Amino acid sequence: MNTITITVALFGTTMFACVNVPSTILSDFSHILRGPFGFLIIGVFLYMLMISLG
Repeated sequence: MNTITITVALFGTTMFACVNVPSTILSDFSHILRGPFGFLIIGVFLYMLMISLG
């Protein structure tokens, strides 16, 4: 029973790291690439989301 619990916990930790570490790095790079006009890009996406939901 303990072996299964440890295996599941290790798998969960590995999946968490595999998802969050690259997304954090990509988020930093996208912030650099967007520069000072990033709020315009985010605003357009939020506007499209509001229109599609409305």
